Amino acid sequence: MKKVAFHNLGCKVNSYELEIMQQSVQKHNYEIVDFSQKADIYIINTCSVTNIADRKSRQMLHRAKKQNPDAIVVAVGCYAQTDTQGALADEAIDIVVGNNNKAQIVDILEECGKWNQIKAKCPMIIRYVIYTLFIILIILFAGSADISMQSTQATANNLFSIWFLLELIPNL
Repeated sequence: MKKVAFHNLGCKVNSYELEIMQQSVQKHNYEIVDFSQKADIYIINTCSVTNIADRKSRQMLHRAKKQNPDAIVVAVGCYAQTDTQGALADEAIDIVVGNNNKAQIVDILEECGKWNQIKAKCPMIIRYVIYTLFIILIILFAGSADISMQSTQATANNLFSIWFLLELIPNL
């Protein structure tokens, strides 16, 4: 059974929504533990009403990752909604959930769990095959001198997609 710790920052609405998320998580066989304990998942219901609230939200998210670097840290709420790009760029945060998706927290956690199972089953040989194919593609496209502008753009888009996948591979 996965252990989930919650922490709330902000208003009464956040407190109410946190209770709903806790009930939902409990119904799906997650064990709720105190935030100070080691958990598999930390869900921080953030606030963004002031700069201080933003800072406290980031501090709690970082504290959660520090408590268990292997845990999944989830930023939900106003900070996640108002500074999505900043939250996505923060290495301490694994999942960003805006206010309008709080009710789907269990579905989001389940999808994350499925992805982690897939990653665990991914053999190293697949990584080497992908890297090799990427190098071959670069050599082929670099050697093509008479490419039209449209195919150049398509090639660049394809190479960007491959590069993006390769960025994910070290985390597999």
